[in-house]
Amino acid sequence: MTNWLFLPCSTRPNGNSLALARAAAAYLPAGGRAEWFDLATPALPRFADLRASGGHAAPAGRLAELAAATLAADELVIASPVYWYGLAGPGHEMLDHWSGWLEVPQMRFAATMRGKRLWLISVRADPTHGSQAPLEDVMRRTARWMGLRFGGALHGLGDAPGEVLRDAEALARARGFFAAPEE
Repeated sequence: MTNWLFLPCSTRPNGNSLALARAAAAYLPAGGRAEWFDLATPALPRFADLRASGGHAAPAGRLAELAAATLAADELVIASPVYWYGLAGPGHEMLDHWSGWLEVPQMRFAATMRGKRLWLISVRADPTHGSQAPLEDVMRRTARWMGLRFGGALHGLGDAPGEVLRDAEALARARGFFAAPEE
């Protein structure tokens, strides 16, 4: 059984990126099990870079839950609105914590993450095609640096809540999105 971890990171409850992620998740390959971990509610603890002052400790509380879900997943799906051409704050906060977890030897974070697949689902309000490119580039580079495989990016267009559900092109791509990874 393939474990899929969906990581919505919009600060807007029931926002467009979550709606598009749900649409794509409805078509997971057979044998897939989806888990959802909202990165925004409740908010993740702020990241503090402690490398120079003694190092990082194993995560506790909500971060321990996120770490366990992340390490148990085979496929990681970040669902984010495009904010200022990048990842929404809660998603960036998670990546900051990943950098801390790399410094905790007993977690074996880098070794356990290697080979998993990372996917991106994003929605932008800017109708200019290409405005999502910087976010996609960040996710591709993150995957490469972490030793993950990049599954692909699904982009939609929408601003007001639910608007992405009128993006027929994005919804059509959502149907087969997880069936054809980029690798």
